[in-house]
Amino acid sequence: MFGFNLAWSVGSIRDCGIGMERLSALEQLFSTYPENVGRKAAEDLYQSAIKNLDVIRSRAEHGETLRMWYSNQPDEMCGMFWLIHLLESWKQPSIKVVLVKLSEWEVEDTVIVRHSCWGEVEPGKWHNYPDLQKAVPEAFINDTASRWSELQKENAPLRAVINGKLQSVPGNFYDDFILREIALEKNEFREANLIGRIIAKYQPGISGSCLALRIEEMIHAEKLEVVSSAPEDEPGYCRILKKRI
Repeated sequence: MFGFNLAWSVGSIRDCGIGMERLSALEQLFSTYPENVGRKAAEDLYQSAIKNLDVIRSRAEHGETLRMWYSNQPDEMCGMFWLIHLLESWKQPSIKVVLVKLSEWEVEDTVIVRHSCWGEVEPGKWHNYPDLQKAVPEAFINDTASRWSELQKENAPLRAVINGKLQSVPGNFYDDFILREIALEKNEFREANLIGRIIAKYQPGISGSCLALRIEEMIHAEKLEVVSSAPEDEPGYCRILKKRI
């Protein structure tokens, strides 16, 4: 199994493969971490994805079926669209693809369990899901590749899944969630706690780093003020902020 943790829902998607623009997007996301940690993490993910893609292409061209696991989580949905678009560009009609989409809910011991992405599913339970797989016809590949081309032309700051469909959205798309929760905070508050509550409450399908970058924009706009910085060995959002709005 291969993973592509490339965060295609964030930043420029003009690259057809895995180019330097994707590395820049990853570096921006990981900029909230100490530089010796964040930059290395971004580089590791980038290099791993390049190697994995080479292996996948070789194995697909030798007749192996590609099974893609995805959900309505923006990065996973974008990843599926990106890879389908890439497969279409290889012009190899013999490549076989099946998709396994995560169910919105399931029943476990009479309890309804909801997972927003595959990362929330225990690895030991993945073998329960192949029955959900669907073979991908050529028409689906063409339609999905065409939609990703449209999104590339729009090249919005973010992409989100709205009513089950992947859409380009502005960089401030999630700001309302942030501002709504800031309004409930005391005058001074811990940024990390705010981010954690937003993710748990609204399940926007984006990372804490993405929210932290939007909060940084609010600081630059003087809507918030930094009271104390994060410790050197912790992410930048482990700090105390003060309201100015």
